[in-house]
Amino acid sequence: MADGLPQIFHEALGERFEVLDWDASEGSDAVARSVAIVSYAHPIADGELMDRMPQLKVISNHGVGVDHIDLFAAEER
Repeated sequence: MADGLPQIFHEALGERFEVLDWDASEGSDAVARSVAIVSYAHPIADGELMDRMPQLKVISNHGVGVDHIDLFAAEER
């Protein structure tokens, strides 16, 4: 699940992966199916979101700072 990726990143990732647009809403199919978060525009990745991502394996952050990612929740997983 990716947010705000430049088109070139979207295309490059799309060659090997299914890139799902960011949709963290309750009941989102993208959340349930995602194995990764690719953070570009710094969406909130909190424990509640991670709880709804049973297949989550990696959180990739492009940019400076991680205050939008709950590191303690990520570490627990």
